[in-house]
Amino acid sequence: MHKANPDTIITLIDEISVTEQTQLNQILKSSKVTVQQAMLLRYIDKNPKTIQADIVKITQRKAATVSTLLGKMEKNGLIIRTIPVYNTRNKELSLTDQGRRVLAFFSDSQKEVRQQLVAGLTEAQQQDLIKLLQQMR
Repeated sequence: MHKANPDTIITLIDEISVTEQTQLNQILKSSKVTVQQAMLLRYIDKNPKTIQADIVKITQRKAATVSTLLGKMEKNGLIIRTIPVYNTRNKELSLTDQGRRVLAFFSDSQKEVRQQLVAGLTEAQQQDLIKLLQQMR
């Protein structure tokens, strides 16, 4: 057993996150979408009238990087950018039907991967872990 210290705790949490991302990226390969793109689809879906500046803020990436990412997503038929009548400077982002299908596939896949990650824990252990992690916030 590891000696209890902050580095060990955070390292284990990071490793679990990397495992989840790796598994999801493998699953999403068939959709030609990355986990980051799928998470952006979720954000855009849950936040109508999202604009590029919002994505820059939440991802903490440069505007040019976000612009390239959104351009790829638009080219792949996942999102559309529309110019609202009330503000011609900003393009609002929304999902296409294909984007919604990819998001649904991602959400189902993420749920399955997460269930696999905690499958070795009893319900009581899962509840205990939730309580401990909540205390860390």
